[in-house]
Amino acid sequence: MLFDPVIVSAATLSLVLSLVLWAVVSDVRRLQIPNWIPIAIAVLFAAPAVMGAGVGDWVSALALAGLVLTAGFGLFFAGVLGAGDVKLLAAVSLWTGTEGVLALLVGTALAGGVLAGGICLAQRFSIAGPTFIAKGQVPYALAIACGTAFAFTHVGLIAV
Repeated sequence: MLFDPVIVSAATLSLVLSLVLWAVVSDVRRLQIPNWIPIAIAVLFAAPAVMGAGVGDWVSALALAGLVLTAGFGLFFAGVLGAGDVKLLAAVSLWTGTEGVLALLVGTALAGGVLAGGICLAQRFSIAGPTFIAKGQVPYALAIACGTAFAFTHVGLIAV
């Protein structure tokens, strides 16, 4: 496990989850995630990483986040994800580490599929709703938030 749940305070995790929720609100309202949100999540990662995790743990987490960022920008250039979504996903992957990144990606992909399907149905049946429905765009931060909750539960950072 990247972090011992005892070392990571409830306040820090609450801040991380609050920032993810803030990203969801921003993405749903404006289809944009401010850069400061993934930066803040990454900065919050640094304190427990330096205090409690071994060097190998946080170095591997940084390498993994770099890999997620690189692959994500490939999806961005292909027009699949937005840049803010990619940065948010990479920042959250710092917290999941190697043990939880698969849960993060699978949970995000499944939630994203359900979200996209719901938007398609709303368009098909002309259901009025937020602007992103009319535009046919997906506020993917919502899917990332679902994947985050799934991954954090998987690695034991939060309990259900």
